[in-house]
Amino acid sequence: MGIDCVGKDIIPICGELNPDIIKEAFFGKEEKEKYKLDVNVPSRPPVLCPGCPHRGIFYVVSKYKDIVATGDIGCYTLGMMPPLNVTDTVICMGAGISAAIGFEKVYKMANRKGKIFGFVGDSTFFHSGITGLIDAVYNQSPIVAVILDNSITAMTGHQANPGTGKTIKGEITQVVDIYSIVKAVGVKEENIRVVDPYDLKATEEAVKDAYNSIEPFVIITKQPCALIKEVQKRGQVNT
Repeated sequence: MGIDCVGKDIIPICGELNPDIIKEAFFGKEEKEKYKLDVNVPSRPPVLCPGCPHRGIFYVVSKYKDIVATGDIGCYTLGMMPPLNVTDTVICMGAGISAAIGFEKVYKMANRKGKIFGFVGDSTFFHSGITGLIDAVYNQSPIVAVILDNSITAMTGHQANPGTGKTIKGEITQVVDIYSIVKAVGVKEENIRVVDPYDLKATEEAVKDAYNSIEPFVIITKQPCALIKEVQKRGQVNT
């Protein structure tokens, strides 16, 4: 349209935008430190919570060095952090499965060996993961979709989702069963595993079967988030 404009030559391509970054980009003003502490606070990298059920499946997958793990938007994105170092990509909500399909196609074209695992949470699966799984089945993509069902929308504040049996107002409602959806979109029953990620032996067997499969495969890990109040109460010991 003939409008003189600037963009990525002054705004960072990666990372988030905040007022300080924008101000420095357009006005060349670097924000000085606003607050000072008298103590030297050690760095605390983001990690999965203690007792997080996602740790089990990530630990098992981490043993395979030729797996590409496509991630999604959720607390399980932290599977990319040490010491697990599993997740390779994070793009957008729903890309845990859809990116896995793309990686599998490219690997096949390039004659590369390896297996593609796509990770998605229960809330994200309901929101935008089902369509990706349909695409995997329809295009006969032999990826492994790992649906991490922790019975809550953990990352953004423990909101209910269609699999919790409660509405956002806390009213009792119909539970939408993930296993039934996976079967309904065409994943063969023999290619579905439902495991407790705390049970490492069962999880290892499921991952092994998935790794060796030449068809679309789904692993559903079922264990509530360790931070759900009811779960924490079960873990308390009376003295």
